[in-house]
Amino acid sequence: MTDDTRRFLDSEYTRRGDRGEELCVSKLREHNWLSYKPTHLESHPADYCFINENNFRIFVADIKTKPRRIHFVDTGIDIRHWKKYISISKHVCFALFFVDITCGMIYYNTLDNLELPYTDCRNITYPLDHNGIRYYSLDSMISLCKLTEHDQLFIQGEQVKK
Repeated sequence: MTDDTRRFLDSEYTRRGDRGEELCVSKLREHNWLSYKPTHLESHPADYCFINENNFRIFVADIKTKPRRIHFVDTGIDIRHWKKYISISKHVCFALFFVDITCGMIYYNTLDNLELPYTDCRNITYPLDHNGIRYYSLDSMISLCKLTEHDQLFIQGEQVKK
């Protein structure tokens, strides 16, 4: 493992992301989705593959633990990641999940749906590319669940009182 990889894995940003992923996966498990993730530590094109144990539907997903933007009702991903996701979505359903402690929710949608043009009430058309980020309106997202206070503390890495 390189020093850069070690620093990345040890960062609070990465640990918070890991906790957000863990929480999202557990919420999906409640809906009969089984998760599979890469076993190597190096960079990978997606976080998980999910298979529904009831109907055997499959999708690939990336899970982002990040809040929405403050002055806009949207959230985004790096365009360099988006390019990989678009390539994957040509072969299999690809979904983006956002674990957002500011909104207190986990929301998501498929990349195919997020790429459909949408104009919000402020006359902003999405998807919107700005400064290396591809933004999507929260109006285009589907709510998976609300985060409990326990969930939010867990993501932040704080001790949870029982």
